[in-house]
Amino acid sequence: MRRSWLCSEDEYTDKSFEHRKRWVEQRILELGNIFACGICAWEVMSNNLHSVVQMSPQTSNALTSEEVAARWVELYPAHTAELKSGARKSIPQI
Repeated sequence: MRRSWLCSEDEYTDKSFEHRKRWVEQRILELGNIFACGICAWEVMSNNLHSVVQMSPQTSNALTSEEVAARWVELYPAHTAELKSGARKSIPQI
């Protein structure tokens, strides 16, 4: 067993990871808005999470190019800032 705790108290180390539960819940809801899907239900457990998601093709198909770009920036703000600054990471040669 890996004992990788997402949210709970680790009985072996007495470390609490309960503070992560709120982070995960906030991110689930944020991603639901970005990806134009309904989050019907979720459960954040000690070492995993379960979610029920309703995809909305009508909503996503109705988005303009500007709205899609705005959602991409919301999802990847650091990468967007890097592109704006002109900084590019070199691609390793294989």
